[in-house]
Amino acid sequence: MKRSRYLLPVFLLILQIASAAPVLAAETVTAGQVRRWQADKKAFYLVDVRPKQVFLRKHIEGAINIPAFVVAKKGLARDKDIVLYDNGIGTVDAKEAADNLAAGGYGTVFLLDGGLARWEASNLPLQLQSGVLDTKLVELVTAAELARALHDSLPMVLVDLREPALFKSGSIPGAVHAAPANLLSLSSGWQKDGLIVLFDTGDAEAERQAEQLRRAGFKMVRYLYGGFPEWKK
Repeated sequence: MKRSRYLLPVFLLILQIASAAPVLAAETVTAGQVRRWQADKKAFYLVDVRPKQVFLRKHIEGAINIPAFVVAKKGLARDKDIVLYDNGIGTVDAKEAADNLAAGGYGTVFLLDGGLARWEASNLPLQLQSGVLDTKLVELVTAAELARALHDSLPMVLVDLREPALFKSGSIPGAVHAAPANLLSLSSGWQKDGLIVLFDTGDAEAERQAEQLRRAGFKMVRYLYGGFPEWKK
């Protein structure tokens, strides 16, 4: 009788541990593989989980837009693979959407490696909003996204465009200093498809310089929204 008395609590404990087990992380798939699936006319969903307004400006050719917070409620067919993507630099929207789908019983969910940023840097087809020049589509990165990217050791060139005295008094860890007038010459040794993040005092200089780098052929240029003051917050 003593043995049976202890079996039930142990069994309940096992059930609690099993129910608390984390959802398995979604697999990643490369931009090249997704492009091959498209060329082979494979039946799968390519889902952009960003907000509609940024989706309309620029998105991967063939993608549909379902924001991350509702993707698990849209009734996607369970017999098709699902590939999710977001901006891809310090963002977690696609991963959170994948976790929600996995929790809902979807078993074939993939994350696009590098998101939209890596797809664009690979010169793969994009759908752009009519009347908007590609060189004006430089993306921003928030302080939180940059912090996550740095924490994850995402390779990047981080550039402080502020005055030298401000740079010396304190900057974002890992940043190099560059005067805006010297940025193009300094960039001659950087990879064209590597991530470059610029920041300023919040005066929009970083956005202007990011557009200059885009015109010079750099494909993954971002500017820090709000500049260094936003980072300090």
